[in-house]
Amino acid sequence: MGVSPREASRKAYGNRVLRITDAGLVEVLQGATCIRMLDLSYNQGRPRLSLIGECCRELESLNLTSSVTLDDVALETIEEGCTNLRVLNVSWCDYVTPEGWEVLVHSCKKLEELAVIGCEGFNADCLLDIEDGCPNLRALKVSDRFTVHPSLARFRVSRPAVDVQFYNIDNDLTY
Repeated sequence: MGVSPREASRKAYGNRVLRITDAGLVEVLQGATCIRMLDLSYNQGRPRLSLIGECCRELESLNLTSSVTLDDVALETIEEGCTNLRVLNVSWCDYVTPEGWEVLVHSCKKLEELAVIGCEGFNADCLLDIEDGCPNLRALKVSDRFTVHPSLARFRVSRPAVDVQFYNIDNDLTY
């Protein structure tokens, strides 16, 4: 029996599986106003991610790879609270819609790196939104389904300084 790309990715990441709950996240974030980097990737708990936006005003780097609780509402709260966010990895987060991505790219003006590999809700229109937003973006990691899309050609012409990296979500699990 084969292993799903998501499962293989988790294993390649070092089999780190967390189970952080709301209580655990509150305990970590309580009074920690100077957190600059937070990695909750592969967390199998169901924390209320909006707490990040409420508590981590100085956050610059956030990894939520495979988060089962990241949705439009949580993403919007994170964007509103974490105005210094420069690096965001939300690969394999399936509950953010194109509207959520649109809000992200117009809110996170300091964003320099964005990884959205394997995100079901990230589509070609989202590339166009990134083209108009995220003025400081220098690296974008996307699934290889965009390699031949016309939106990508337009994006590359208008934003030549952005290093677009493609990942074959069926085979290439390097992030």
